[in-house]
Amino acid sequence: MPVKKAILYGALAVGILCLAVCVTYLNLRHFTKPRYTRLEEPVGTATAHDWIHSLGWDVEQEKKLEPLEETLSLSSSRIQTELAEERMALCRLLRADSLDQKAVERSVGNLGRLYTEQERLVVGHLVAMRELMRPDQKEKFFDGLIRGICEKCRTKAGSHTH
Repeated sequence: MPVKKAILYGALAVGILCLAVCVTYLNLRHFTKPRYTRLEEPVGTATAHDWIHSLGWDVEQEKKLEPLEETLSLSSSRIQTELAEERMALCRLLRADSLDQKAVERSVGNLGRLYTEQERLVVGHLVAMRELMRPDQKEKFFDGLIRGICEKCRTKAGSHTH
């Protein structure tokens, strides 16, 4: 019985470590690209940031948008740093000679909290941007956003062909 338990804990630790490494890789790959790159596909060769600014913002809208972008950038950087630190802490826990299940669970919970905070930050930014947009800008922006998400889903599912 102790051998089965040890094998089970070992397999669990290896699985969690693999998950942590994959999540870290994917997040670093995703968040080290220029901001808004996820929208590049539906809007052609322009970067999404340029695309957002090509929605026909007037001077007043641009002035109001600038602090929103700065706030998003600062907050996003802070969360990314905390996520990286928490992932490293989880890896250290998993690498330790004796596995502390409660500490691992706390670490996974902290990661979940940070991911939720990140999503709320992005959605809050979108809501604030939405408030600045005219109806035609909203339609173009959210249509592009939805198209980008749908194209990614089809590509990941293997049904999208180029």
